[in-house]
Amino acid sequence: DILISIPSGSFQSEHEIKILRDESIHPDFNQIYSPIYVIDGIPSAYFSPIEINIKSSVIENGEPVIAVGEEVFSRAQGNTTRAYYFLKSIDNGDYITADLPATDDGFYKSSGIDEEETNIPVMVAARVATYTTAQGHFQIDVEGSSISILALEALGSYLEEAYTYFQSIGFDYSARDRWPMSVLVTPDQKNYGEYSNSRLGNNFGFMELSTTDIQNALTDAEVKRTAGHEFFHFVQSLYDPRNRISKAVLSYDWYWFDEASGTWAEEKFTEDSGYISDNFKQNLSAQFNGIQKGEEIDDRKHGYGMTSFVKYLTTEFGNEILADIYEQVLNGKSILNAVFNETYTKNELLPNFFTSLIRGEIYNVGQGFWRGNFSQDLTITNETELPRVFQDNYPDFGLKNYKVSISDPQAKESDILKATTSNPNTYIIAMKSFGGGQWVNITNDHGKVLIQNVKQLNDERAVIYFFVLNLDADGDYSGTDDIAMSVDIEGSQFSECSVHIGFSIYAEEKSKTDPNDVSQGYTTVLMGEEFAGSLSENVFTGTSTYQDGDLSYTGTISVNFSEDLSKILAFTLTESYGRPESSPAYSWTENSIHIRNLDGGPTLTQSYEYIVEGNSVCNYVEEFNWERETATHITTFLSLFCNEFSSIRIELY
Repeated sequence: DILISIPSGSFQSEHEIKILRDESIHPDFNQIYSPIYVIDGIPSAYFSPIEINIKSSVIENGEPVIAVGEEVFSRAQGNTTRAYYFLKSIDNGDYITADLPATDDGFYKSSGIDEEETNIPVMVAARVATYTTAQGHFQIDVEGSSISILALEALGSYLEEAYTYFQSIGFDYSARDRWPMSVLVTPDQKNYGEYSNSRLGNNFGFMELSTTDIQNALTDAEVKRTAGHEFFHFVQSLYDPRNRISKAVLSYDWYWFDEASGTWAEEKFTEDSGYISDNFKQNLSAQFNGIQKGEEIDDRKHGYGMTSFVKYLTTEFGNEILADIYEQVLNGKSILNAVFNETYTKNELLPNFFTSLIRGEIYNVGQGFWRGNFSQDLTITNETELPRVFQDNYPDFGLKNYKVSISDPQAKESDILKATTSNPNTYIIAMKSFGGGQWVNITNDHGKVLIQNVKQLNDERAVIYFFVLNLDADGDYSGTDDIAMSVDIEGSQFSECSVHIGFSIYAEEKSKTDPNDVSQGYTTVLMGEEFAGSLSENVFTGTSTYQDGDLSYTGTISVNFSEDLSKILAFTLTESYGRPESSPAYSWTENSIHIRNLDGGPTLTQSYEYIVEGNSVCNYVEEFNWERETATHITTFLSLFCNEFSSIRIELY
């Protein structure tokens, strides 16, 4: 009832071939029209097609075809299973004839896998409909229940659209030179379906899809998204450097990234501009588990959750970045090293990614998720309770979230909330939740962050969430580290004030020897330096001096701040600088300026900044004095002049 024909010279060495019947195999077919045979002992590499002839019972609906089963790695199930496709078959009366294609050779022919053996189930099934796309890249075969030609055409167009799209962003399909791809639609698929690699090589990867879903291809948007997602898995497989047997039957350590990028790709095949995959939403906790390490928990679900990472990469670097990353994988790089090679270092890329994600800038992941997922929490009611140390074990590139609430009526404006990690190779992202739903990123830094004005936090009933990212990772990025984060409150540490003031003045210049030598005109005045000092009771006083040869500078400042440091109430700067009379280039300038009511506030670098620019600068100057003396002239200030180039910049840090 079954005959096989193997041309001489097909095998590299001798192999004993057996034909067995196996009742334990249950393909997802509506009906089978022959016994299920297993061709056992076929080597993993053979170089001529094997002719198969199987006697078939009568088929009343459809045409007979030989179906082949392969042991494959199922992405949907996360394990090894059997998947099926139809061979091009001829009905010779009692027997159905088809050729099992020869395996792809080339590199794999000398890889050693040709000495392994496998078994291949074959049987006769009924094809009730078939459709090949006009471009010739996909042959869709239907088993069991018939599907309308319009639905098949729609599915074909979705697959061809995917074929075109991934080429357009830089992917190369030249590793497969035999088309069309087999797409088998059967009624018993338990999900939409999936792409599988074939043991025969790149030329024979195939898809299985569900009749129940495909028959709704005209109305169900999920069909198009699935077509794009699954075809992308084929594209990814072309960049898998493993041999074809391993690609077909084994999982791999960048499988999570394949799922993440496949899920990302779904948005390219939908009319919904705000589409976000449910699989991503249901696996958000992957963000905490380590970008690579998390795949040890559940690689498929981890990949769904890390769709955010792919979204960030494509947003920042363009969709073409994915082809560049996969090219690195093909050349032997691990997935994360491929990403770092094509983008930034880990210490730059990952802080940027997680900051953007936590802010809600990727897939609108809101504060509700972050607020509900913290490792440990603390409510500060008195400074004597501090410091508090949070100790955790972090996966490489893993994230922890610590919730800190302030409920201390004795908190002061000058108090600073400080978070410090025991490992400086970490990155802290501080978010503030307050005011009935506001979610604000207030500061970020490596190893340590400072948040000014604890009294304001208390008055706002703010909750601070410290997200700590472990960057102390190398090798395969699948390790762990014990890291402690200390939370404390300390007094103000301000010790520097940077001052830069620039505007024009109208001045009068008089000769020291000729009373008739008098002129007036505009000149530019630049004031300021870096002043060392201290902040006490909201007043910063500081000095700055330097000597460079015969050039010297002396300056003093006094800055009176509001209690919350949001405004400079009064600012005074006095300067003297120049060269002494004994110098051939004698020039001596003395000036002073008084400024009031300059608004400002904290920056992301734990400083406070107060800036005004343009024509309005003069409005903040209450008093100004300026005089310059040289060997021949004395120049005195008459009036201020401000324009678009004028500025006052004061920074307290």
